[in-house]
Amino acid sequence: RPFKENMGRGFKLFIFNLITSIVSLVVMGVVIIAMVVAIVWAILPAIGPLNDGPLDALHIIVLALAIVIGLGIFIVWAILIGLIVGFVYDFAVPLMFFKGMGFRQSIGAVWGLVKGQPVQFFGYIVVRWVLELAINIVLAIVFLFFFAVFFVAMLIAVFAMIAAAKTSLLLALPFLLALVIIMLIAVIVAAIISMPVKVYLRYYSLDFLRAIDPTAVTYAPRFA
Repeated sequence: RPFKENMGRGFKLFIFNLITSIVSLVVMGVVIIAMVVAIVWAILPAIGPLNDGPLDALHIIVLALAIVIGLGIFIVWAILIGLIVGFVYDFAVPLMFFKGMGFRQSIGAVWGLVKGQPVQFFGYIVVRWVLELAINIVLAIVFLFFFAVFFVAMLIAVFAMIAAAKTSLLLALPFLLALVIIMLIAVIVAAIISMPVKVYLRYYSLDFLRAIDPTAVTYAPRFA
């Protein structure tokens, strides 16, 4: 029953993700092509068949602008798309689930909340980004140690498998199985490590939404 009730809204969310991905690819593709064309035009006199010598001021300016503007567009677009997708999943999706709203209706409701209390939402964005930055730094350190251990274990399994294969392919099979098991364990452990972070950030966004609109989120008694 829950699947049937949410299938239509889920499909619309899927379409939103698909359109967002396609638009992002198009924007990035256009920017990359424009950057490549500008950079090639700027450095062509120095590397082309004419080999006119060092670049003049105009070509240096064009080269610098192509890099700076291109990177700037990438950063602005990443921030913009991150805000849009983030607000959809942090606020619109909970409204769809808890209040039974349609996709467009939930987007309109979120926009109304943002217009009503812009300062609070700006504070949410700042705090959320600071939290994610701090958490990602800690996770990067943890995962670095974690993957180093599993990388060493996989190397041992690979070298043992190669050595065994020189004698018999059958002897190499247990080491191949061990390598697969190590990789699966690595994936599972990585998911276990990252899951509490995802849950914490999800609850943070839900608590913020409930603080803005107490009727927007209803926890089950054991999670309240």
